[in-house]
Amino acid sequence: MRFTVRALLTIVPALVMLAGASRALAGDTLYVVNTGNYSVTIYNPGKKADIEPKRQILGAKTELSNPQGVAVDKHGNVFVVGDVWPGVVTKYSPSKKGDATPSAEITGTTTAMVYPFGIALDSKDNVYVTNSDPYVNSVEEFAPLAPGNNDPAPTATIGGADTGLSVPEGIVVDSSNNIFVVNNFSQTVEEFASPAAGSNNVEPNASIGGGSTVLNSPVGIALDRNGNIYVANSGNDSVTEYAPLAAGPLADTPPIATIAGSNTELDKPQGVAVDSHGYVYVSNSGSGLSSVCKFAPPVPGDNDTAPIVKIDGSKTLLNVPMLITLGK
Repeated sequence: MRFTVRALLTIVPALVMLAGASRALAGDTLYVVNTGNYSVTIYNPGKKADIEPKRQILGAKTELSNPQGVAVDKHGNVFVVGDVWPGVVTKYSPSKKGDATPSAEITGTTTAMVYPFGIALDSKDNVYVTNSDPYVNSVEEFAPLAPGNNDPAPTATIGGADTGLSVPEGIVVDSSNNIFVVNNFSQTVEEFASPAAGSNNVEPNASIGGGSTVLNSPVGIALDRNGNIYVANSGNDSVTEYAPLAAGPLADTPPIATIAGSNTELDKPQGVAVDSHGYVYVSNSGSGLSSVCKFAPPVPGDNDTAPIVKIDGSKTLLNVPMLITLGK
């Protein structure tokens, strides 16, 4: 695994550390990016634990480069963001597997990507990428990807002191094209309106943060069909669920439900996704562990419950999984 910005901040004594998702509810196929072997593994989750992926994208031709985030559009195209300098987004046609060549790719200095981490799509297939570099702290929007290898400028940028972005990682876009971002360093969740063209140094429409939120090194974010927000917290091995954000300044809002405790088997959770029935999927990459846990829809309050399915074992080909998403 790379020496991440998160790791760099963690080792500075004076600092205390407080990332894919695509649009919610796209389907029931699970997509996982693995930084351990630069791959994407795709599953039809069932009741078995040590299951083989139905396909895997892996090999030199894929140009996968330390992948961190994944998104899937309504056609089944797969988008992956990798953070090897200066950053790269690769797109793969539906059903592609093995050592597949991307159908489209964006990379280069014009893109303004710097250690990109999360990726999401809006209803028009515009692509949103979080820049997790602490000196950049931005969200870049790109027009739908053109075939081939391209170095386009972003069509819009959310960045600057007013945004409150602070090592942004996971990102998700709702059906109204509102953008939700988790900040790993400031331990906050922010909601922005769809940006205007150009540079947008704007305050979020809504945000949550503070001790009552229990956010702790948040990485991944997802939405359910009711607009509730789910966050994977790598710092305290939990998933926290919040009601839709209320407009206004930063609010210290407690979660309506929490998945945490020894029975959950959560260990440095990274990605989170929620299906149309409310089942919650969480990727784990701690202590050499590579797994994805599926939980029943959480009830209000604390949920120290065992996963109903845990995808792990050598057959799964999971290898340090990061962000995840559901798609067709």
